[in-house]
Amino acid sequence: MLRRKFSESLTARIFLITAAILLLAGTITFGLIAWASPITYTAVINDDLQRQVNTLVDRLAETSLGECGPLLDEFIRASGADAMLEGADGRTVDTGSLLAVRPVYQDETTVITTAGDAVNGTAHSAVTWASDTESGGGAVTVTVSEQAAITADVKFADCRELYTLYVTPRIEAENLAVRALVQMAPWLLLVLFALSLLCAFVYSRYITRPIVRLS
Repeated sequence: MLRRKFSESLTARIFLITAAILLLAGTITFGLIAWASPITYTAVINDDLQRQVNTLVDRLAETSLGECGPLLDEFIRASGADAMLEGADGRTVDTGSLLAVRPVYQDETTVITTAGDAVNGTAHSAVTWASDTESGGGAVTVTVSEQAAITADVKFADCRELYTLYVTPRIEAENLAVRALVQMAPWLLLVLFALSLLCAFVYSRYITRPIVRLS
């Protein structure tokens, strides 16, 4: 009896249809935000880092190779990225920086520090080697970054040789905003469900009341 009355009720049917549409729209919107946030976040970070790299290249052009260490340290602290300077022979240059990648050699001839293959100004991967020379154990640490490295040509004021600067952002595919969305997902779904029911109830009553009066 109750089911038949419910199925014959215009208000109930409009209520269910409206609630289902609102829930579906809200779920799709939440999914699109969660999907697009990492892409947008990565693009914004890379664009901002590219501007910082361009500024750094201009500043390096006004200084000497031996005095560029503080500038690299300042850049690394401000951007949170990894930086490495290579010469024309592919060797990593010791800039005197405390934070930038330093050269590590074997038998003083073989370079074992690399930053990947550059394609159109961008490296697809970055591999950084660092040795523990202070302890004397000869330990080597390898760091692999999945982020694309930004490359830029650098020419210092005291030399004609052209150097290559590799900058790798320290970011993840899933950013903090997405993690926060995932943690808040149950509460957001609950609020979405409650608002959908409320809006569906008001909408169904508003639509069906004139029809019921006419009938």
